[in-house]
Amino acid sequence: MVLRSVVLAVLLLAAQSGITATPKEAPKSATSGELAIITQAFSEKLKDPFSMRLKDVRIAGVSVCGEVNAKNSYGAYSGYTKFYGVYLDGGAGGKSAAMILHIDAGSDDTVATQMCTRDGM
Repeated sequence: MVLRSVVLAVLLLAAQSGITATPKEAPKSATSGELAIITQAFSEKLKDPFSMRLKDVRIAGVSVCGEVNAKNSYGAYSGYTKFYGVYLDGGAGGKSAAMILHIDAGSDDTVATQMCTRDGM
């Protein structure tokens, strides 16, 4: 929990100060292994994470973007919406991790869309 707060604070400070994190790698489609780690990261963010569907998940540097659809409180799918997070590749033998930082919540909330556009995804 503390690590999550620190990462979020650093990203918010960077965003407010105008610092941009340009990915060093071109965006690529997430592999099945990367998708499994990203899926696990959603378990804390969604009301029904088992109903989650992902599409167009791409990784560039440490940024991860894509679209997510999951069931809402009424048991209906709410439609695909953009998400933004970080993905840390543990390399050969290391432990990879992902953290979902923002899921857009409608036309007035486009933070994830803006971050993904900034990172070329």
